[in-house]
Amino acid sequence: MAHRQNAQVNTRCIEMCMSKASSVAFKRILLGCVALQRLTVWASVAIPTFCSPVKTSLTSVFDIYNPGLLIACVIILPVLLGLLYRLRRKWIMRWFILVLFSATEAAIWIGFDVLLGTNVKFFNSSFTLTWTVAIFMLETIRSRKQSKVAAASTVSRRRITSAGAWIDPSNDPSTTPGNVPRMYIIEDYEFLKIYSDGTMAFLLVGAASSVLYVILRFVPVLDFGTSLGFQLVLVVWFILDLRRLDQILGNDEATHGVIYVYVDAVLAVGYVVMIAGAISTMVLFIAGFVMSGPAFKSIKSRCAGFGGGGGCSCSDYPALHVFSGSKCLFFNDEGSSFDCCDSTPDEVTTNAESHTGPLEQHRTELDQIMQRD
Repeated sequence: MAHRQNAQVNTRCIEMCMSKASSVAFKRILLGCVALQRLTVWASVAIPTFCSPVKTSLTSVFDIYNPGLLIACVIILPVLLGLLYRLRRKWIMRWFILVLFSATEAAIWIGFDVLLGTNVKFFNSSFTLTWTVAIFMLETIRSRKQSKVAAASTVSRRRITSAGAWIDPSNDPSTTPGNVPRMYIIEDYEFLKIYSDGTMAFLLVGAASSVLYVILRFVPVLDFGTSLGFQLVLVVWFILDLRRLDQILGNDEATHGVIYVYVDAVLAVGYVVMIAGAISTMVLFIAGFVMSGPAFKSIKSRCAGFGGGGGCSCSDYPALHVFSGSKCLFFNDEGSSFDCCDSTPDEVTTNAESHTGPLEQHRTELDQIMQRD
């Protein structure tokens, strides 16, 4: 009975070693493919960034055809993913379509920059490429150490005594006091190790980017912070996908595992857009219901068209005022208010910056006007 239990423990350990070696190979191949694809995107973005003729040509094209061209690129992206999945086992076509996919992704970045007037395409592409390569290097260094440990553990597990019996796990230094192979315990922490590699890569690249930003100021502060948040989401998503693909794909499918990574990313973006659209629709519906109410219509009808000294109307500043009878009160950040209908547009700006006063005083004034009206 003891001999059978020992044999089962050692057989399971050998299978664990083989599974770990296959997992290590899968991660390295998949990370290498993703890094190569990110390098293609980075090169496609770098050329129009630093080559003035190409930049001028592409910018003029997107200026003329945006947002239609950007929407077309967004639609083409999942189509190429589907085609890539259908032809994933044809080596030449697979890489050709992957190059087209990378060029389309770069075009989306360029169109996004032109549409919003930002300059984050090269920064984000460089950031993504750098942390992908960093994770690849960290996983490679870790995998070499683990391969040596796994090989040594396999040899020790297969060692037999002079009597032809397996070594008793209770006497084996590679087991815990509960006769549980230490390799099983190491396997439990494998997910944390992958996360630690991703966290380390993000922190290193983020720190380097922050130093460069302080020196060069290559993008506005808001764009830089948004890009860091976007890259953090990408790192977490990629690590989760890497762990999951390791469990559902075979080792021979690692070369086209990048397809599944981007399919999941596209689906995630689609879900986020759907949720954001639903929330925006609800907010607009509620706002429209409130603004169409009788009280709002009555106040606005009495206020709209009221000229005042500067000849302005409350409707000229709909997002900045509280409509109240014959007055349009503007509240600035300090709690100050004034009647915009008695000011010229230039005076409105000046008053908004200079007029000060306690907030409660103006709230009381507004309440009195509302009660009088």
